[in-house]
Amino acid sequence: MKATDSLPLVSIGIPTYKRADNYLPQTIESAIRQDYPKLEIIVSDNASPDHTREVVQSYQDPRIRYFRQERNLIPNDNFNFLLRQAAGEYFLLLHDDDLIDPDFVSACIHGLGDKGPVGVIRTGLRVVRADTTLEYQKENEAGGLGDQEFIDLWWEGKSPTFLCNALFNTKYLKEIGGFGSKTNLYQDVVAELELALRFGRADVRAVKASYRRHSENMGDNSKTRAWIEDSHYLLDKLCQLLPHADDAFRRKGMYYLCKWNYSRVGWMKSLPTRLYGYYVNYRDFQYAYPPFALIYKREIRAKIGIKRWKAVARRLFPKRA
Repeated sequence: MKATDSLPLVSIGIPTYKRADNYLPQTIESAIRQDYPKLEIIVSDNASPDHTREVVQSYQDPRIRYFRQERNLIPNDNFNFLLRQAAGEYFLLLHDDDLIDPDFVSACIHGLGDKGPVGVIRTGLRVVRADTTLEYQKENEAGGLGDQEFIDLWWEGKSPTFLCNALFNTKYLKEIGGFGSKTNLYQDVVAELELALRFGRADVRAVKASYRRHSENMGDNSKTRAWIEDSHYLLDKLCQLLPHADDAFRRKGMYYLCKWNYSRVGWMKSLPTRLYGYYVNYRDFQYAYPPFALIYKREIRAKIGIKRWKAVARRLFPKRA
């Protein structure tokens, strides 16, 4: 028997729509270049009006399977379509603008060690700009922590939870119904945390995946309330999964989720929509995290410049002789 025969098959699912001319080729190449020997790569074209089919088929890699949807599905339905096609023991949902390092899959399977099947395997993460220049990166510091400590670390932003740095157990993910949440915005986080808390997790400290941030994945106020609804859904789910979750845990969750949603408000293009977004978040998270310092930092100091702001402040509040 070959040494590779005992390794689990890993499925990489790539949902794509209208990105044949920019990000998709880079994403496919990051999957093809994995140094792990047992892979299948599944691409689901969500009825793209461009030449996505030709781009995918140009690779002529026998590990790639291509599907084209007859009509444009909501993104979450396309995610779950890919999950249904997956034959691997583990499944990566890799968005068509994200990237994985050549040893991402092998690092995840090595990180599993002798634990046996777990719900999810997680690595560290980098966030990059459209041209792949680095914004920031964070190692996964959750190794060895219990469930409550893991969630506390996640609240604090020290254990990044994105699709591109998570390898899901295919069977368990299908058992919980795949990806899904109330408004399908936190569907990835809900799936990842539920699998981790119900079936266990393995943690790889090193940064092995890249989430690409660009203008196409930033939002507007039309989704403010949807993010809030999904945040409450996520918090309710966590309270169900953690047997010792109490009022203090819920208050902590409201604090951090409110803070995170302010970050999304900051992506909105116009000042009036941003200000309204700050207010709606503050109100609907029961005033858990005041936005005033953020408004000053992002909307006042960043716009007029710190030197000009200091000059204004000196005129308004002159020092006594």
